[in-house]
Amino acid sequence: MDQRRGCLQEIVLGVGGWRLLRKLGFRPEVCHLNEGHAAFAVLERARTFMEETGQPFEVALAATRAGNLFTTHTAVPAGFDRFPSELVTKYFRTLRRSELKISLLDLLSLGRENPNDENEQFNMAYLALHGSGAVNGVSRLHGEVSRDLFQSFFPRWPREEVPVGHVTNGVHVPSWDSSEADQLWDKVCGEDRWMGLPRAKATEHMRGVSDSEIWQLRSNARAQLVHFSRRRLARQLASSGAPAAEVDQAARILDHRRLDARVCAPLRNLQTTDSTAARS
Repeated sequence: MDQRRGCLQEIVLGVGGWRLLRKLGFRPEVCHLNEGHAAFAVLERARTFMEETGQPFEVALAATRAGNLFTTHTAVPAGFDRFPSELVTKYFRTLRRSELKISLLDLLSLGRENPNDENEQFNMAYLALHGSGAVNGVSRLHGEVSRDLFQSFFPRWPREEVPVGHVTNGVHVPSWDSSEADQLWDKVCGEDRWMGLPRAKATEHMRGVSDSEIWQLRSNARAQLVHFSRRRLARQLASSGAPAAEVDQAARILDHRRLDARVCAPLRNLQTTDSTAARS
């Protein structure tokens, strides 16, 4: 995707998305910027505040910042969306002049690490950072990485105190685990295990499961994956007009028993080594 199209898409997402919510009658108090793709919503939210209150952009940005939350998912600087300053200048010319009423430098500074560097591209993560009252990564380790990435915006802060927190991603377990796994954890922890059972208690119950039960669960899951892969491949081959013999061959690809044997071999070797070391 070329940068022009990408920039336009993110304008539609951020500016257009916020205007759509307003048009539908919604007045959200919190705007969650999940990655920087929708960060132009920062500008549109400030513009709306200016329109309603008559306050200048600086006041509007400060007032709306508290209601914006930025969650970054990117662990390397190259992963942030960037656009040439010329594109931002072009597409925000009318909005900047007639409604935001700020200078071009003020606008571009919101997406730059060094406001005076004319060669620096407009970084959507930096815009989200400048326009949000709270920032978080998606795991403890990612929070640490993100504090390094955004350290330059807080030059007098110790790295560990850079205001980027973390909220570890989770899953909806009943949708995530298999029926067989669900039955096992029901038996071990009870049917309501995901609805209030203390973590320490759940961990204690899970540690009580025998190795043989865990291994059987794993082996069955591997077998189901192999069978699913075979059926999926056979359907794809058939739909693409492959010869019948090739479709039939799909039923014999992979072998979960051999795959399990590969995993078991190092474990057996490790056990033998440990036993030898113990005897010596």
